[in-house]
Amino acid sequence: AEYMGSSVPLNVSNTIDQVIILRVKYMLTTQNQYSDALDILSSNCFPTIASDRNKLQELWYIAIEQREAAKIGRKLTPIEARKARLINPSPRNIGCSYAGNFCREYW
Repeated sequence: AEYMGSSVPLNVSNTIDQVIILRVKYMLTTQNQYSDALDILSSNCFPTIASDRNKLQELWYIAIEQREAAKIGRKLTPIEARKARLINPSPRNIGCSYAGNFCREYW
């Protein structure tokens, strides 16, 4: 069987939310594949993730920060990271579990 990394089979159903999230985390932490991670996060529904949508948003922002850091060739300063997050809010499919009351897009 073909494997992603050392222990996650690629033929596992790609529609299971936790498997998708695991793939995104793997991409961001070991492969620096922020572009692929952003594509996955923006194109899936995540129907089984309810109040944990903040975790999806966090993955989105990690990918955004990695992408912006790659563009300039260094780690972002906190101000640059905040600006990158504000310019690139998480997509609507990720949403916010609190209907906007505590979402990062509003600070």
